[in-house]
Amino acid sequence: MKNFYAKRYTDEMKLAGYTVSDLMAEMFCSHFSECEASEEYRALLQEKRRDFTKFCAAYAQLKTNKWLGCSNDAPYDIKLFLHLSMDEWQTFVEILPPQLANLARGACNCK
Repeated sequence: MKNFYAKRYTDEMKLAGYTVSDLMAEMFCSHFSECEASEEYRALLQEKRRDFTKFCAAYAQLKTNKWLGCSNDAPYDIKLFLHLSMDEWQTFVEILPPQLANLARGACNCK
């Protein structure tokens, strides 16, 4: 699934107007694997009955874009990029590390 989400990520970044490189996909996959290795995240998502794989995609997207220094909100909008429901988005934001959660909050047009 990591490769599926990495491809989706790079496709969405292109649509957002960014130049995409192999490094971006590699970083995304690395951050995705970091999330997948977390038993804490796995347990929290299971408890909340949310998709752990999709959460790891959100985590990887936010962490990669933060590292790259993306300067506008579009790359941080996990709700839009991952087609999350409002409930999914809220759960993910509650569980994400504070810096990543703040990026997601700032980018979401969640009215």
